[in-house]
Amino acid sequence: MKISIYNFSSKNLGLIFFDLGIVLLLSLPILSGFFFLSSSIISLYKNKLTYFKNIWNKYFFSAGIFIIFSSFLLSFRNKEEIISNIDPYNYWIALFNWIPYFFCFWALKPYVKNISQRRRISLLIIIGAIPLIITGMGQYFFNWHGPIILFNGLLTWFQRPIHPTGGLTGLFNNENYAGLWLLIVWPMCLACLKDKYLSKKNKIIFSLISIFIFISALLTRSKMARIELIISYIFTFLNDKIILIFPFLVTFLVLVFFRFTPFLSNQLSTVSTIFASINIFKTQEIITTFTSSARFEIWLIAIKAIFRKPLFGWGATSFPLIYNATRDDVFVAHSHNIFLETALNHGLIVSILLAIPIMSILFSSFKFIFFRRKSKDSAKLNFERAWWIACFTILFSHLVDIQYYDFRVSMIFWILLAGLTCSIEESKNKKFI
Repeated sequence: MKISIYNFSSKNLGLIFFDLGIVLLLSLPILSGFFFLSSSIISLYKNKLTYFKNIWNKYFFSAGIFIIFSSFLLSFRNKEEIISNIDPYNYWIALFNWIPYFFCFWALKPYVKNISQRRRISLLIIIGAIPLIITGMGQYFFNWHGPIILFNGLLTWFQRPIHPTGGLTGLFNNENYAGLWLLIVWPMCLACLKDKYLSKKNKIIFSLISIFIFISALLTRSKMARIELIISYIFTFLNDKIILIFPFLVTFLVLVFFRFTPFLSNQLSTVSTIFASINIFKTQEIITTFTSSARFEIWLIAIKAIFRKPLFGWGATSFPLIYNATRDDVFVAHSHNIFLETALNHGLIVSILLAIPIMSILFSSFKFIFFRRKSKDSAKLNFERAWWIACFTILFSHLVDIQYYDFRVSMIFWILLAGLTCSIEESKNKKFI
């Protein structure tokens, strides 16, 4: 039997594994990791990639060397009383937060190398987000609580009761994680609305998913989600003023329908909360997100600690102890900024070696995608913009919070970043221009 998308042969086995990894990343991360590892090994075998041919790989490789050396040094020479209770084993476990992703960034590039592949992957990411929508809506409106654990823990969805001051979390354990994932998917959903290759039936399906993604993101009650919803939408439809009001109008009509339909009105007793959630784009709340005195205090403590040990840092998991040495009345798990976190854990050199290529890739791809690139196929170009917006969203969120230590977030970030490097290479080679 012939299948239009794949020819099930060894030639395409890596692509099949990669796509399965994308679809299962959110709901079955352990199994997804196996598929990504398999596709990476196949990619190395088939493509015989040259690692140091790419300038960005040189930065990441150098960062990896410093991280390993820092972990080795701190395991034997860290005599600071503040962090004396840290098990040196933690320093080595922390290597898995970075080293494998430097490898994946390089090895997975053949699966995201052209604009058509990145479009297909965007659609798979949207499909993979459906479990989050279902569990989130069930949690928020129908009190579906967990945790849901299947296959001896292979599948674990937290599905916890909603905290009185919190919001929708779905299969995540925290509304900020759920909000970030919804924001990654959101610009890809918007690109679907302008995709001429989707059939009418599929476009309706993806439009409905877009509506539920938008509503779910609001119901997380995450301030960052509220801000990024606007930023993503403006980036996507900057030149389409009429479409700018589309999701807001549709959401309003859906909520009115819920309100005046007896069955739904009884079930959705929190309709007023939804309207309150929509009325959240207030300047005061946005400013508060970035000017919180607590957050500034956290950053200040982190910066002071960094300058005490600038070369090799304090080691992974050290910030809670450092913070409690100053304030012991509250627990803070991390420094709420990814670059401060890497400098604190592994030293300023590592943080700089990571920041330079990441910022360079984002800046260079932005110029090509939004300004220089002129594709005859504008529908696919919309997915290029969505890809950039999703990657930017992750980095922007990590300037004031850190969700990176969740495998799903870190994996999707490095895949998106690899795709942007391919977009730059395509543009420089004058393809699709």
